[in-house]
This record gives sequence, structure tokens and C-alpha cells, in this order.
Amino acid sequence: MLESWKAFAYYLLGFIDYESGRYEDAIDNLARSIDLEPRLVEAHLALTNVYIRLREWSAALKHLGDYLEGNPDSANKEEIQRIRYRIEEQLEKETQLSPITIDRASKD
Repeated sequence: MLESWKAFAYYLLGFIDYESGRYEDAIDNLARSIDLEPRLVEAHLALTNVYIRLREWSAALKHLGDYLEGNPDSANKEEIQRIRYRIEEQLEKETQLSPITIDRASKD
């Protein structure tokens, strides 16, 4: 029971960190929350938002999937599915981009 309260406290701290723009702190606190209570689906959704903000698409997809798995009858399931699709699009775009290697060696 105490672990559930600790998990919720870390979730609240993570949410406050997110709202304050302290994204790394938000990740730490939300991850602690999930470690203590993996079924706290709100923490997965909050962590998804942090990773979207940081453009870390793979991590965002993972936690969005965890949210949907833990909350399959979500009232906002259709909206979540649209967000998932948009994240997948972003991930695909970034995967398609590869850095251009420029040979800077001088030609003699």
C-alpha cells in the first residue's frame, strides 16, 4: 500500500517537473513511479508526453503502448491511437534521414 502512495507521489512530482519544463527530472520521477507501480497508467501517459516534447519517438511509443495495454478501455482510445500514428510517422521520417558524410580531405 505504501508503495502505491510513493508511486503516486513520484507521478505528481514528475507531472510538476514536466509542467515546469524540467524534462530530465520529469523522466526520473515518472520512471520511479512506474518502477514502484507499473500499473499506474497515468505515469506512462505523462512520460509519453515528456518524450514527445523531447522528440524521442521510440521512447514515446513504448510508453504510449504501455498506457494502452494497461488501459485498453480508455475513454480517449481513438485520440491516443491518432497520437500513436503521428509518433510513428515522426519516427519513420527521422529514420529515413541519414547524415551526409562530407570528405574534407584536401585534393592534391
